[in-house]
Amino acid sequence: MTLWIPNDSVGQFIGQKGSSIKRITEATQVFISVQKEESAISMGDLSGGLAMRPVILSGPTEAVLHAQRLAMQVLRDRSEEHTSELQSP
Repeated sequence: MTLWIPNDSVGQFIGQKGSSIKRITEATQVFISVQKEESAISMGDLSGGLAMRPVILSGPTEAVLHAQRLAMQVLRDRSEEHTSELQSP
């Protein structure tokens, strides 16, 4: 499965020293491969004009779907943290 993550969120997705990816791979046994920045593309209206980078999830179907849910949770949590930091006085 390929996840398309906004290029500017990839660092947040990976986590400090790869902590988020390690947590997901340990929980699901899914192989995660974040593609190089050169592979980022804009998907026009589908991505709101943002450059999106492919992240490959490989493994058994149920494990990959679980990893996808965890990955989306990481991105939501990071987004919420970033939003609250911007709103704090």
